[in-house]
Amino acid sequence: MIRHLAHSLSGMLVFSVAMVATTQKPVHEERMFVTYRPSPSSLSEMAMQAQSVVVASYGGASRFVNRSSVASVPLVMTGFTLQVERVLKNTGETVLQVSTPFEIFIEGGEHELPDRVRRLTVQGIEPLKPNHRYVVFLKENSRGELTLPWGPYSIFDVTSGRVGSLIDNAEGRRFDGKVLAEFLKALHH
Repeated sequence: MIRHLAHSLSGMLVFSVAMVATTQKPVHEERMFVTYRPSPSSLSEMAMQAQSVVVASYGGASRFVNRSSVASVPLVMTGFTLQVERVLKNTGETVLQVSTPFEIFIEGGEHELPDRVRRLTVQGIEPLKPNHRYVVFLKENSRGELTLPWGPYSIFDVTSGRVGSLIDNAEGRRFDGKVLAEFLKALHH
């Protein structure tokens, strides 16, 4: 069963620019700056505060959805399906097992409208990629939906055997370069 993930934004700013794409529809480019809730200072604190921690692979499919609006502008979010490879922690109501698919949502993506394509990109955040593996920290909200407790700070790319953040800033990059085994060991200290 695919679980939906939603997380709260603490602030955003949207800029727009229109350009023409090869799809014959004009593409309306929007860049968004988002401030996320900071993650705890250590990996062990992150693991304690999360209800679930999994190693998962990108499922190869994504979908684009409109979520709640901010300042009367519908927010485009991309739903990424991930497949659980390894469960490191699971104390929530949602049972995550090896091979269990689940879905997470991250701001940004494309939304095709009748007259144009709306492309929303978030400054400084890399999208999830096919053939990549991730360590994902999850928490359930009051509706029982899986959420990213610290937005994209809750996901780490581990495809190369070393950890890499999705967010290009000092807080996001503080664990970059750690070998996966060291990163996972630090979750328990």
